[in-house]
Amino acid sequence: MVCRIGDCMDESGRDTNSPWEEAPAPSSEPTPSAPPAPIVLGGAEGMTLNTEMQGQMPSELAPVVGTTLTGSVGTIDSGVWEIQQAAKNDGSFWKGVGMTCLFGMAMVLLPMMLGIWSESRWDESWHQETLDIQWDAGGLNGTFQVKNAPIEDCGLSVYDSSGFRWDEGDGKFNAYADCDGRLVREKFFPVATYHGTEGSDGNFTLNVQDDYRVGSEIHLRISGWSQQNGQYMQIDLESQTVEEGQTEMVFFANESEWPSCNFDFNVVETNGNSVHKSYYYAYYGGWGYLSDCPDAEYGEYRNEVVGLFDTDSGYGDLMLNEPLKDGVVLEVEYWEDYGNDGGGFIYDIAPCFGFLLSLVLFGVWIQRIVVNFQAGKSKTGTGMLIGVIPAFFLVFVVGIGLAIMFNF
Repeated sequence: MVCRIGDCMDESGRDTNSPWEEAPAPSSEPTPSAPPAPIVLGGAEGMTLNTEMQGQMPSELAPVVGTTLTGSVGTIDSGVWEIQQAAKNDGSFWKGVGMTCLFGMAMVLLPMMLGIWSESRWDESWHQETLDIQWDAGGLNGTFQVKNAPIEDCGLSVYDSSGFRWDEGDGKFNAYADCDGRLVREKFFPVATYHGTEGSDGNFTLNVQDDYRVGSEIHLRISGWSQQNGQYMQIDLESQTVEEGQTEMVFFANESEWPSCNFDFNVVETNGNSVHKSYYYAYYGGWGYLSDCPDAEYGEYRNEVVGLFDTDSGYGDLMLNEPLKDGVVLEVEYWEDYGNDGGGFIYDIAPCFGFLLSLVLFGVWIQRIVVNFQAGKSKTGTGMLIGVIPAFFLVFVVGIGLAIMFNF
């Protein structure tokens, strides 16, 4: 079919450009088009600028359709977001040595200082003072009061302050408070005496009053290591029978038969088939040799009650059988009782608490060694192990210094 150009355009309803006519004017209605591609910022992944905002602008400001924004932004180096690798650190050897020295000092000095603090309680509670005794006219009964009370049970002693306090042979007075509230004196009671004569002859005088029953057969036994033949010897002197009213027995002796002048002296009492032996302490006036043994006393120490003492009040009574010698001054020593002061328990457990602290510190020291090795700080861990050697010498020197300082 042949048509004219104008007629064909109208019928088709399509906008067809003709080389013989001008291009048609653009339509006033918007033409749908695909949304423009987003602008990508170079070098920054995931960061985009959405151009949909262009459609929101007023028509006067909006760019011509199809216009693309161009430009560039700085590139952000993605390396800044990576985790930085830390430099390897294997610790310090000398730091480990120092840590062990500190732990060693603490493990030794803590219990030592707590022990010193605990002992200070006893230093404070120890008292020594001169007794002010109120005697009666005969000098046998007296009363006194100590300056500090209450007193530890069984913790008081009374003694003659002149000369050597334990010299019983010189007649010194010594007494102590037993746990029953009595003042007790240990006194030497002679049982037999020996007196040598010319040559090797001598005799023993035995006191039998109140010690042996009438009709008992008694003999003396001398035993010991012989200086002559280097053997143990035993000699029984001739036996005698206790008679009614008899107070002494005299036994003849020959020193040349004795093992030595230093021997065990026994009194043997025989009653029928039974044998009773009494062993007595040998009290010599001096050392001697065979055929020249010194005169001596043989007996035993017995407790003699010489008074009473009350630990709560500190009040005491003295009751003597004979007065003290002229010029004798009695001193007293005792421990003050801290059992009811409320703080005594702390003093008592302080050394144990110090020991437990030392064990805890030892455990912490071991734990720090393990932690250092696990963390790769091998030098620090090795230093802590080797540091035991200098720590030992350091603690030894400091311990001696403290002992000198506190007069241990």
